[in-house]
Amino acid sequence: LTEIEKSMEDKAAREIATLRGGIRPLRTVGSIAPLIGLLGTVVGMIVAFRTASQGLGRGERMAEGIYLALMTTAAGLTIAIPTLLLSAIFTARVERFFREMAEELVPTILCLARIAPEEGAEPAAATTPEVVNV
Repeated sequence: LTEIEKSMEDKAAREIATLRGGIRPLRTVGSIAPLIGLLGTVVGMIVAFRTASQGLGRGERMAEGIYLALMTTAAGLTIAIPTLLLSAIFTARVERFFREMAEELVPTILCLARIAPEEGAEPAAATTPEVVNV
């Protein structure tokens, strides 16, 4: 029986790893998107401050830098928020699936434990059907 339990645990671990592996790209995108947005924010602010340092009369150019900063931040957050939300939802579903599967398998394992021969016991002799001559 312990071999069966070990085999089931190994298979479950492989399946969990496979399902979680599909979620990993979502987490990666969700984590990187705000950083890309932040990079755009920094570039936009550099443009805005460089324009401001060149003197008055360059309001349009300064506004373009601020616009770039805000748009890249918004884009990064627009990508990150739903991606991380989906990642959390899928992770919860995977965990719930395996928890429910384990709950369903416990009675089966207990049933197998009851019918499995005890260690050290002699295996039951094979019985052959009795031939009846008519």
